[in-house]
Amino acid sequence: MAAQPGQLGAHRDRTAVGSSLYQTCIDTGTAGTAIGVGLIIAFWADVDIIMVGTWAVVRLARRR
Repeated sequence: MAAQPGQLGAHRDRTAVGSSLYQTCIDTGTAGTAIGVGLIIAFWADVDIIMVGTWAVVRLARRR
């Protein structure tokens, strides 16, 4: 059976949309990874600040 004129174009459009959705999923995963790494680094920095503050208070309290 011969393909009708619109059928081949429709197939190409679906492939382009599927490829676009796949790329969107890849980009979203990359963005999610970047956000996760950023949150881990921010949490690490917050804990470091709290630990330095605690260390400074304890050191000042022992000096007296």
